[in-house]
Amino acid sequence: MVVKEERQGGCSVIVASSHGVQSYSDGTLDTPLLESPEHTSTSTSSHEEEPPWLKRFRGFLIVFGAATFLSSSSFIPVFNKRLFDSGRFHYPLFTTTVYLLVCALGGLAYFSSKSAWRCLGGRGAGSRCHYLTAKYWKDIVKATWLLGIAFGSKLGLANIGLDLVSTDYHVLFASTSLVWVAVIGYAFLGEQPTTEVWCLTLFMTVGNIMLSLQFTSEKQATVLGLVTNLLVPVLQGVCIVLMRHASLVLFPQWMTKESSNSGRLSGGANSLRGFETRDFYFNLDTLVGYTSVKCFFSFLAALAAALAKEGYFADVPFWDALSIGIALDLVVGSVVTFFLQGSLVLLSMLSVALTTGVLSVLKVIPQTFAAIWFSSSVFDPTALHIAGVSIIILSSLAYAWLRLKH
Repeated sequence: MVVKEERQGGCSVIVASSHGVQSYSDGTLDTPLLESPEHTSTSTSSHEEEPPWLKRFRGFLIVFGAATFLSSSSFIPVFNKRLFDSGRFHYPLFTTTVYLLVCALGGLAYFSSKSAWRCLGGRGAGSRCHYLTAKYWKDIVKATWLLGIAFGSKLGLANIGLDLVSTDYHVLFASTSLVWVAVIGYAFLGEQPTTEVWCLTLFMTVGNIMLSLQFTSEKQATVLGLVTNLLVPVLQGVCIVLMRHASLVLFPQWMTKESSNSGRLSGGANSLRGFETRDFYFNLDTLVGYTSVKCFFSFLAALAAALAKEGYFADVPFWDALSIGIALDLVVGSVVTFFLQGSLVLLSMLSVALTTGVLSVLKVIPQTFAAIWFSSSVFDPTALHIAGVSIIILSSLAYAWLRLKH
């Protein structure tokens, strides 16, 4: 078999001839009726190996993704708090909805500029790129639409739940999300934690609960408020598992490190296998496309709640409070949100769902320190706070050590 790769205008066109598979830049496959078992085995084996760039930078990409997630998830609450407390614009649900829309539009701008630069102008203008094919976007939409709707619904439900109970109870219920990630990931993805990881999950949940125990009584609680806030961490677990599932569907096994006995919610191997998936820039494009499409469906899911709660039924609708200064703040928050969402996708590509869940618990610590640093209030930590922080940090380090050992 002769394999020839042609790069036209920055796009790969792979042509395999003589009893092989012909794969073109539009994702179509031309497979012969008969193919020797020896060739099939060799081809499969070679494609399961990590490309050199991933072997060299996998550790760096995981650390970069974790650092980006922790820093951006710490920045956004402080930034939003400053915006809301200014008295000019207190519309948290609408703000999040705008962030999601701008993230989706950012992905559109990325691919539009890339198409104009690489595929539509100058050398190789007649070539077809993967991001100009219907199959590429159809596969991404098919893998991410449910995740986007679940994530947008979770955002809307969380904002409604926060109005029904105190912040302390809201955070307390949210601290159980890690357990849901472990349970749902095991049930639907077959990602079975070891006994040690189950113990660490329990320790981190306990540590998070200890950080949340700052109240003496709940005066606002109703049955609806309790049920709503109990559903939020369940949806959080569902979102993280669906994010991992979408990565399993879109990216090859050498990227996701999926074990041979891992379950799937649907489908088999990665759906984009007809393209040149070993190329770094192809995977970067898919990460951006995945993030953008997910944010677009999240925007659609959260839009109705934002228009109702903070628009038509609000005393002062958000459109009456908008200004140029507010618009600039929303753009800044949207850019940071894109990096936040992109880092989550990157982590789901490279590790199991529980890793993202662990980082979602660990983020409470930098968020707390960021809030203290940028606020004028004095934080008086108790023994309960110190114990909770210590348990979370030690459990996170132990989990990282187990993952590296694995």
